[in-house]
This record gives sequence, C-alpha cells and structure tokens, in this order.
Amino acid sequence: MGSFSIWHWLIVLVFFGIIAAVISAIVWLAKRASRKPGASAAGTTAALKTTESRLAELNRLKSQQLITDAEYTQRRTRILSDL
Repeated sequence: MGSFSIWHWLIVLVFFGIIAAVISAIVWLAKRASRKPGASAAGTTAALKTTESRLAELNRLKSQQLITDAEYTQRRTRILSDL
C-alpha cells in the first residue's frame, strides 16, 4: 500500500507534465501579449490624432460660421461614434 507501481508514477509524471505545459503556455501568452500593446497603442494614438484633427477642423468650420449648429452637432456625433 505504501509503494507506487510504475503505472502510478507514469500517471503522476503525465499529470505534472500537463500542469507544466499549461503554466508554460500561460507565461508564453502573457509575454506575447505584453509586446503587442506598443503596436496597438500606436494605432490607437493615430486614430485619436485623426479624431482630434477632425474635431478641430469641425470647430474651425463652426467658428467661421461655415456650417450651422445642426450640421456641427450631426458631424460631431458621427466623429465621436467612430471611436
């Protein structure tokens, strides 16, 4: 009762092997995910600059009275909904 057979050891080794594989996969995915935010943050920054420039242009048009208040509101809503 106190000793393990070869089959018990084999099951234990497979069990710990699976646990090690899962932990390794989690670590690998975490490292891979930590590298990607730089690229996606750059894309987000570019999108924000585009949004900022679009809103600035819209404000310029309104201040020069080239568009009505209704047009301003409609375009601003459309720009912000694209975020």
